[in-house]
Amino acid sequence: MGSRNPLVCGGAPVINGTRGTLRTLLASLSDGDLIEDILTAGEGGA
Repeated sequence: MGSRNPLVCGGAPVINGTRGTLRTLLASLSDGDLIEDILTAGEGGA
């Protein structure tokens, strides 16, 4: 799930437990990135 907090990423919606914004996630998917690759990158991978 996601959340909004004015003290995190300027209040932009983020994926819980991360500083990854919903906007970035959706843009990556729109660019054709696979969800598995996005999740791996969020864990410090490529």
